[in-house]
Amino acid sequence: VLAAAPAGGHDGHGLTDQKRAVDDKIASLQDKIRHATEREGVLTTEISAVSTKIHGLEDDVAGATSKLEQLRTVLILHQRKLNRLNALYTVQTRKLLFLQQQYRESVTRLNRRNIQIYTSNPPDAVSVVLASSSIGELVDQVEFSNAIGRQDESIAARVKGAKLEMQATRNKTRKVRAGVRAVTRQISTRTSEQLRVRNSLVATQQELADARRLKESALSSVRESK
Repeated sequence: VLAAAPAGGHDGHGLTDQKRAVDDKIASLQDKIRHATEREGVLTTEISAVSTKIHGLEDDVAGATSKLEQLRTVLILHQRKLNRLNALYTVQTRKLLFLQQQYRESVTRLNRRNIQIYTSNPPDAVSVVLASSSIGELVDQVEFSNAIGRQDESIAARVKGAKLEMQATRNKTRKVRAGVRAVTRQISTRTSEQLRVRNSLVATQQELADARRLKESALSSVRESK
């Protein structure tokens, strides 16, 4: 019996060591679980906060997108109007150049005829009478000459009037076009600014979504480790 005592005492120490090792392992696991639970709570809170921000940005992005589309629609309408005015201005310029050419030609023709009248050697009255078979023919010749002169003057006057009218119309078109161009430029600037605002909101939303995915992945790993 006495010889068996030391062996019993040695086994007692072994059991104590084993129990202590088990207790230490349990404590370590409990500590790990506690830290994991704390980390899980932090991540859950952070994910909830990020989700709230993302949902809040959804309204901002929707509003910015709607405003951007409105500006784009207005911009398209003004660009079309400006294109029509540019086309109209081009046509009016061509017409004005044509009328200016016609006016120069009519004035040149009128001046040439006046020069011919004043520089030619007019026949004396007796020669005119003798060359005419009758007084009526003489009157017709005089009236014909005067009619040609009046016709040239009338043509020149009409062309001049048309030229001045087209010039005034073209000037009005130019002023209207300048105004539309200025407004179109302003709308284009506002559209570009709104596009930057919308893109910035979308980028922020995407960054938050990426951050949430990372946190969700971390949360999944923490839960698996418990």
